[in-house]
Amino acid sequence: MPNGQSWGIDLLYIHRGARTIPVAKVPSAQTPVGTSLLTAGIYLLDHSFRSFEQRGLVMEIALKVIVGVGALVLLLSLFLIKAFSWLVKKGVITFSAAPTPSRIQLEQDPDVRWQDEFERDKARSKLALYDLKDLGYFTIYEMKGVILNAFVHGEKGLLVVLYEHPAVGQWVDFAVQFHDGGSFTVTSAKAGHELERRPNHDKIYCPGASVEALYEKFQTETPAKDVVQIPDTPEIFSQFFQDAYKEDMDWRNARSGQSADEIRRIAQSAGLEVNEQAIEIQRRLAERAAYEGLMLTFKEMLKASKRMPEPEWNQLEPSLVFVHDKMSHSFVMELLPGNATRSEKYNGMTARETFRSRNEQLANDEKLEKLAELHDPVEADVYCRPRRR
Repeated sequence: MPNGQSWGIDLLYIHRGARTIPVAKVPSAQTPVGTSLLTAGIYLLDHSFRSFEQRGLVMEIALKVIVGVGALVLLLSLFLIKAFSWLVKKGVITFSAAPTPSRIQLEQDPDVRWQDEFERDKARSKLALYDLKDLGYFTIYEMKGVILNAFVHGEKGLLVVLYEHPAVGQWVDFAVQFHDGGSFTVTSAKAGHELERRPNHDKIYCPGASVEALYEKFQTETPAKDVVQIPDTPEIFSQFFQDAYKEDMDWRNARSGQSADEIRRIAQSAGLEVNEQAIEIQRRLAERAAYEGLMLTFKEMLKASKRMPEPEWNQLEPSLVFVHDKMSHSFVMELLPGNATRSEKYNGMTARETFRSRNEQLANDEKLEKLAELHDPVEADVYCRPRRR
């Protein structure tokens, strides 16, 4: 693409099962980005998350950094690299139906077939030198094709995970978790360094490094802190790993998804020239995906606090709206009914203050009722839309 040349998008598609669904007309680069993209119902969430569509441009959005116990760099970068490459070359963007899951479920599978058994066995033979307990092979229900081989050293509190992903091959993580809630990881993953890291969860990237080099780096760089004993049974490890993933995803979702700077770094690391409109489009999509993910956590907390009978909760749940201050004002306004005042002048108000102010201006039969406030993983207000009888 010549320097300075901007691109446009003709039509935005979502693959869902065997169908390709056009969901929004996206403005060209010469016109302002309107709200049609943002209200097009782009997240057709499949709760099984089993199918990653393999047609058109495959954006495997289920590639994400799991920082909690130093595990899996499942390459959100791959999503953006492929997306921007396609946009630059073709001018069309095609989305998979599967978003990054906010929860995962590990499943033991001793018979799972690895794509590269030679590389797997080479890594396993080297790991055998470190007196580790082999917990076996695991798959992730929500991430088709991702395989884990977990190892632990109880006395050292060391967790080692060998991963394989069909699109990016294999990598290894050495990790420990500390009693202060933090963690430290050394990884051979080739992507993921572009993303922000949770405070107190340090991670050193050594792309493509050997097992020996990773272990040496881990030995010399690990902070002198009290470590947590890693569970040494497959069942307990699975829960431990799932909880760590949930905590990391909650933190990322509470930030309203990837920032423009993160997206820009990912594009730059791929050697791609993209304009600011492309970055803004992706940022807004990321914010919506983060909101959907965070809603799961908020709903779990609210349901536990309300202790409602199941039928009553089932009636309330579809009407719930959550607002927190990391949300953009433009997204906050989309959560309000169409008659809400859409002024761009927010006068320094936070997102929660903006929502509260605009909601008060609605007619009584349109106002949302505030039900509660939540405090973790981010301060949030809980509202309920009017339920039509």
